[in-house]
Amino acid sequence: MQHFSIGIVSFAFAILFALAVILRYALVAIGIWYRRQPPNKDRVLIGIIAAAVFGFVAGSFLQPAWDQGVVCKAEGQPIVPCVLSVG
Repeated sequence: MQHFSIGIVSFAFAILFALAVILRYALVAIGIWYRRQPPNKDRVLIGIIAAAVFGFVAGSFLQPAWDQGVVCKAEGQPIVPCVLSVG
């Protein structure tokens, strides 16, 4: 089995990680606004890009398991034991 592959999981994780960073920055900004503090000078774009790259790489490591799960489901086998089988 491969250990790295690019596919739908790679892109989904990149988007999810980027959205998580955006949500975090939004919540922090709301908290700062609520407390009437000066705004942060964070580099939001750099954080979003870094999270997206990390999510893409993490998703690429999980993509082979997803592909194996699709094959197992098509063959009618139980998905979890089939994906986790070593041999």
